[in-house]
Amino acid sequence: MLKSKLIHCLKRNKFLYNLIHSFYWQLKHLISLMVRTRIEEISWANKKGEAVKNAFTNLNHPHRKFLVDEISKFCPFDNVLEIGCGYGPNLYFLGKKFPDANFVGIDINPLFVREGNKWLKKERLVNVRLCHSKADNLTKFKDRTFDIVFTDAVLMYIGKDKIKQIIENMLRISKKALVFLEQDYGHNPGDPQGLGIYRFGHWQRHYFDLLKTFIKKECICTVKIPPEVWPGEDWGRREYIIKVTSE
Repeated sequence: MLKSKLIHCLKRNKFLYNLIHSFYWQLKHLISLMVRTRIEEISWANKKGEAVKNAFTNLNHPHRKFLVDEISKFCPFDNVLEIGCGYGPNLYFLGKKFPDANFVGIDINPLFVREGNKWLKKERLVNVRLCHSKADNLTKFKDRTFDIVFTDAVLMYIGKDKIKQIIENMLRISKKALVFLEQDYGHNPGDPQGLGIYRFGHWQRHYFDLLKTFIKKECICTVKIPPEVWPGEDWGRREYIIKVTSE
């Protein structure tokens, strides 16, 4: 509440607001270069009650149906994993649509996981389970454990220090496909491997450049998300479904 009031007051002075806004992102950029993914891990892991409460308001965001429809194209499947599941909204819709399949979600925030499991139990969705874990802790899963492994606006917070390891393990534990719903910024000559460049709070990368290191380009395809599915200037312009199928 105090933060929102402060921002509202600052916006009355456009020059001062822009100056502070620019300084904030430059400072965060410098910190990110030093601590890499860790800064985002700390931020997400420590979100508290108000953030969890607000998250539940996005259950029916239009992008979820689009994502579920894309994952559904790989049916039949038995086991699906979401990395960075939050309180489990995507898995909720998948679990209802495919009652005979098992769905697992992992998230770095224990409060999201706890409240999500309570909610799923209340909804009597017994084929969905959330666990407290990190994206770079996939070594606990055996090879080809899941038919599908997917993310929803998560890899954009993974820095170049961890992204290759995470992609390698996602490929290792999946049988059929990986599905990413992420922002894609196209080929950048300054980042030919697609490891990412940190700007404005997240890592910008071209996923084709990143993925072609691990798998044949014929196995990689992208689907542009219509702007109306994810309203907002930047999201509507850059949001894609990136699908990686097994060879």
